[in-house]
Amino acid sequence: MQYPSQEIDSEVTQYADIHAGGFETSLMLGYYPEYVDIDLAGTLKPTDIRFQDLGEAFGNPQKYLPLGYVGSPADYKKYNGKEYLEEACRRMAKAIAEYHKDN
Repeated sequence: MQYPSQEIDSEVTQYADIHAGGFETSLMLGYYPEYVDIDLAGTLKPTDIRFQDLGEAFGNPQKYLPLGYVGSPADYKKYNGKEYLEEACRRMAKAIAEYHKDN
C-alpha cells in the first residue's frame, strides 16, 4: 500500500501532495465535511512543487506556498481518504497484534 499522494491512478507523480492537497482534502471530507469549503477546494490550482524542491519552497513559503497548501486540493475526488485511512489502521492493528502474539 503506497501513500496516496505518491500514486494517482497507478501513475506516480513528480509533484508533492503533502499538506492540504487532494488526499488530505479527501480525508477531511470523509471525517469532517463541515470544515471543508468544497467549492473553494475545487478552484485551487496545484502548487506543482516537486519533492526535491520542497526545501526551497519551505524556505520561502510566501513565494511558493502563499495559500498554505502543498499539492492539489481540487484533486480530492481522485482519492477515498477515509477508506484508505481505515484500511491502513486495520493493517497496523493486525501487525501489532501479530507482534504481541509472537513476543
